[in-house]
Amino acid sequence: MSKFAFNCDNGKRVGVCPSQVRLGELKLEPIRKQRQLNVLVVEDLEPLMRSIQRRLGAKGCSTVGAGTIPEALRIARSGQEFDAITLDFDLGNGTNGTQVFWELPETLKGKVVFFTGETDEKNLALIEKTGRPVVPKPEIELLIKAVREIAGYTE
Repeated sequence: MSKFAFNCDNGKRVGVCPSQVRLGELKLEPIRKQRQLNVLVVEDLEPLMRSIQRRLGAKGCSTVGAGTIPEALRIARSGQEFDAITLDFDLGNGTNGTQVFWELPETLKGKVVFFTGETDEKNLALIEKTGRPVVPKPEIELLIKAVREIAGYTE
């Protein structure tokens, strides 16, 4: 299969050049393959983490799950590349996602989107200090859109 798609002068995209079009009239454009996005999902509730991972996976993302702050930081510091990180606010036992955020390597902080049901003023103020977007649970489609935007995919 060719690595190029053909655009005829009439703007129609064809896989094989119609016989009436001369080669000089063709414009070759590389076909852009969308690579799989790698997403770290930080969520303390295992069934919800798996649900988020399934939904992201259905949209073509590869995911790694973490249920605790130590686990999230170990994975984030492992050198594995992530295109986005979804971060729950309430991680149980009095801990929260902003604690993970502030300990992340600088290269990953710009890839975080908070996904939380915690919407009281105090919690939102803590999230706001990070400068990162927040998506309210259970708006998974908005989360997927935010992940794609963070990774640079806007289509």
